[in-house]
Amino acid sequence: MNSIESELESRYRSLHEKNGAPGWAKDIEPAVPFVGNEYANKPLKCLVFGSAENLTYLSGDKITANNYMRNREVSSGSEYFKKIHMAPISNGALLTASRFILSSLGYDEQFSNDPKVYLEEISVVNFGKYSLSSDTNVDYAGTLKYLKDSFDLVRQDLDVLKPDVIIIPRKIYDFKKVRQDFFIGSNTIVVPIYQVNNRVINSHLKKVELSKTIARFPFVDDWVNKTIHGMDRYLSWLEQDVMVNVTTTNTPNSETQRIVTSCQSLT
Repeated sequence: MNSIESELESRYRSLHEKNGAPGWAKDIEPAVPFVGNEYANKPLKCLVFGSAENLTYLSGDKITANNYMRNREVSSGSEYFKKIHMAPISNGALLTASRFILSSLGYDEQFSNDPKVYLEEISVVNFGKYSLSSDTNVDYAGTLKYLKDSFDLVRQDLDVLKPDVIIIPRKIYDFKKVRQDFFIGSNTIVVPIYQVNNRVINSHLKKVELSKTIARFPFVDDWVNKTIHGMDRYLSWLEQDVMVNVTTTNTPNSETQRIVTSCQSLT
């Protein structure tokens, strides 16, 4: 646990002990973001949101000794991608997408080509902090009434992490309430993307033409070969339909170039 995670744990614990889990959710403490040990040292700070917590695979309520810190308590082992309690990070899909976005913004050389090192340079967490009390895998990213129960915790994420770049599921960003509460009037770059999984690739993106230019970044070939099938198509979609809407501007009184996206064009 680093000092940023410790601060987040304190804030999460205070809110959860006061409010408890929502009635629709498993009564398990919400996990704080995985905050890389090099996050604070990066000139550009990136927060990657997954969709919503899913703990339906559990036979009981206990996960780890400290559930707030469960993303820190999973060993990386010998796997190519470090395992945490977020499947799209552990299988490399969302990790690869986020690395490609940062490279496309012009920050390729600021981040590592080693996926385990790269994870220690960013922060990742699910936007929806609680898991539905259900025996089946139900993703509630498209249900605002459930997401709203995580808003206070998301505010802690943003207040502590102060990200320059936020990557977020488009399904969540599409809610006007989400945009109003968190992003209107902010200079933070917000990149809304499709969730990174085989269903999306094989349905929404099945007609996307593969782009050879995605391999211009040194990490791409190795990572794509180690993650889910079809990741090259997903990166091609990012290049063709998402990153073309990103513009860069210089913020006055700032030594580093700030990136500003016209979020309306991405919804």
